Amino acid sequence: MKNLRNALKSDILFQFRHGFYFVYLAISVLYVVVFFQLPDNVLPYVIPAVIFSDPSIIGFIFIGVIFMLEKEQGIFSYLSITPLSLAQYMLSKIFSLAILGLSASLLMAIVMGIAFNPFVLFIASVLSSCFFSLIGLYVVCSAKSIIHFLYKMIPIMILIMLPAIAMFDIPHTGFLKIFPTYTGLQLILGAYNKILFVDALYYSANLLLFCVIAFFITRNRILKKMYGR
Repeated sequence: MKNLRNALKSDILFQFRHGFYFVYLAISVLYVVVFFQLPDNVLPYVIPAVIFSDPSIIGFIFIGVIFMLEKEQGIFSYLSITPLSLAQYMLSKIFSLAILGLSASLLMAIVMGIAFNPFVLFIASVLSSCFFSLIGLYVVCSAKSIIHFLYKMIPIMILIMLPAIAMFDIPHTGFLKIFPTYTGLQLILGAYNKILFVDALYYSANLLLFCVIAFFITRNRILKKMYGR
């Protein structure tokens, strides 16, 4: 636990020094400016959509950039001889980016002054960010460069976002409602619009399950790609 805590602190400082927080702040301020131009009746739907997509997509990109920078610095050559395990390394990365995403989400939510459920928003923002960061980590571990990662990212992001079309009750899309893109978006919408406890519990459990599955799949892929195991 101490190793994870120290790694998490180092990752947050790394992101701060490299301007990640500044980028998030600038983007969040830009969104807030746009929100103030929109009618009040659409904000409870537009804000959740942005809060879901923005930290998720940027978290996906940021973890790829961080991974490639550390790969070029030879971090993984030394990871096996340090007290920090691969699992702790991964958890530190996704938790630090989840904190960054949550900060942006809360900033947009509070500044706009619209009533929301902070507990539901917290769960939705953190779990959604963790899931997308894990997918980003899965994709980047086999990339040869940042440009290669960004190239590989596009079809993956389209595929991951596809279940969101189930929000519009399009015929024959009901099966997409089990995927985390749909459940994450529903949970964030529920933070701004009334949501039943049982629905919030189901969506949270669904996101958590997919995060756990993505974690172990990504861990095995890193072991194979980086260490040949």
